[in-house]
Amino acid sequence: MNVRPARLAATLALALAIALLAGPAGADETEPTPTPTPSPSPTTAPEVPSITPGSAATITGTPRFRRTLTASPGRWKASGLTFSYRWYRDGKPITGKGSTKRTRELTHLDVGKRLSVRVTASKAGHRPATGLMSQRTGTVRHLRDPRRTVTYSVVNDGSRLDMASVRRQVAAIYADARGWRKGAVKFRQVSRGGDFTVVLAKAERVPRYSSVCSAKWSCRVGRHVIINESRWRSSTRAWRKAGKSVASYRHMVVNHETGHWLGFGHQDCSGRGRAAPVMQQQSKDLQGCRANPFPLDSEARRLVR
Repeated sequence: MNVRPARLAATLALALAIALLAGPAGADETEPTPTPTPSPSPTTAPEVPSITPGSAATITGTPRFRRTLTASPGRWKASGLTFSYRWYRDGKPITGKGSTKRTRELTHLDVGKRLSVRVTASKAGHRPATGLMSQRTGTVRHLRDPRRTVTYSVVNDGSRLDMASVRRQVAAIYADARGWRKGAVKFRQVSRGGDFTVVLAKAERVPRYSSVCSAKWSCRVGRHVIINESRWRSSTRAWRKAGKSVASYRHMVVNHETGHWLGFGHQDCSGRGRAAPVMQQQSKDLQGCRANPFPLDSEARRLVR
């Protein structure tokens, strides 16, 4: 066959290109697919066991000022548990000293309220669990039930203070479980008259009630418990020097002058560092005693005899 040199060269070049594309003789027609490296399986955290309460906490003890209540954790569906406690007053969590202990000594703030407790259980390797709220106690009572009730009114003599606020503060002082109320005396405010009258008097008007009264101090004359407005506003130098608040002074001066109406005379400090009797003239001098706005137990007991 007579093949022209140019055509022969083109045919050979085409054949060579086809051979190169086909790869070496005997090779597979397709490249093998690489085997993927398996990704590590995610580690599943072990499930933390939970603690299940079986019954609510319970409270034992007498709901009375200064008495102690004790909480029991109730039944739980686990053993070896550690318990913590949270006390509640009328459904609201209590803060401060004694609010997270198993026992609670009842304070003046608890009087008139109902308490409950909630328990939290914990155990190593377990998820802590909070139990059911206990039932509420009965209403917390005063140290002593009242043996007598006295009535009083609050009047203004020249003061420009908000008398509605003054009346509320005086009522709170007489209702305080640390005051004369612990002597089994209940005080009830009336709009006018009453067994005695608390007078908030402008300082210069105080001497009008008696020659024994001074414009500098408070006084009691007959059925009138006269509170000097200047003292009510700012207390006294001796009281402030002791680091006490004006609010605590108001407790002291009302309790002191009311103590005179109840039949008590003045007392002196019974020993350096001790709490002063409320019938001590603390407005003038603490005599080495600690400032104290409330009747001592020994003073209050005299009302019970």
